[in-house]
Amino acid sequence: MITPIITKSKTQPIENNSYTIHAEDAYFLVLGFEVNKSPLTNPNFEEEMKQNQEEDNKPQQSAYQRISIEDDEGHFETDMPVHQVLSDPGHAFMYLVKNLNATIFLSVGPLANDAERLAEYRKTYQLPDQEQINQMLAPYPAAQVGYGLGQDFNRAYGIATADYRISEKVTLFQLKITEAQYEAIYKNVVRIRNVIEQREQYYNIANNYTCAKVVRDDAIGNILPDLPWGRSAVMTGHIHAINPYAFYDQMQEYKKKSKFIQEFIIDLDDQQTQWNKFIHAIKDGNKKNLLFQNMPKDIILEKGAKK
Repeated sequence: MITPIITKSKTQPIENNSYTIHAEDAYFLVLGFEVNKSPLTNPNFEEEMKQNQEEDNKPQQSAYQRISIEDDEGHFETDMPVHQVLSDPGHAFMYLVKNLNATIFLSVGPLANDAERLAEYRKTYQLPDQEQINQMLAPYPAAQVGYGLGQDFNRAYGIATADYRISEKVTLFQLKITEAQYEAIYKNVVRIRNVIEQREQYYNIANNYTCAKVVRDDAIGNILPDLPWGRSAVMTGHIHAINPYAFYDQMQEYKKKSKFIQEFIIDLDDQQTQWNKFIHAIKDGNKKNLLFQNMPKDIILEKGAKK
């Protein structure tokens, strides 16, 4: 973890042995990825996939593959990375750090697919909770089917949350940025969170208002112009789009060229409680408009984060 730079300067004659301490603020962008259904983060994934296929007797497919393509005359051949989104959409998120404290968090996802955020939403707007909905639908099987189809639709297009759950092993890239870059990204994240909270922008797979696109394009954009854009072919619509798997893959290459990036892994099988406390502390701090020094310490500083 890169820490703030501390310098000393004399303020009185040398014989008084007096110094002032100046702490230079340090600013960081942390990019997080859940991309565990491919060999990107699991070298044994292909072997495990074959074993699962034999046990379940169902086809298994990596969520991120390199497919060989060639022209119709066989003169040109290349490998093209492809995100098989139906196998696993993956997830990308971010948070900002000033000195040692995380200050704001952005994780965009469909509200219908996050039970905890959905329960909070229903409570805020005094809507029936899930148990009450189940009781109302119980006498009507057709209504239950319709409700289920509606939930599936809302996972592709529907109300979004900016605090979408993180439930798998995550890889974090910590990037040192300037104060101006920090302030610009922070401003963008506040704007994004506001439009989502005000329901002015819905989660939308069709136009790729999704997790990775919002982080890379809407929040960061050209503020970090040399950062990878995270695009690859996406098989659901045969388009070339920003997605978590391609973004992670390109960040691995980007890391090799920069000395201002560190990579950390947090295994949520062992650290889910610690991670949840961290995320809730950022969220609660933003709601209460706390000063940065009262925000939670970056989880990367904890013993559980591994390089």
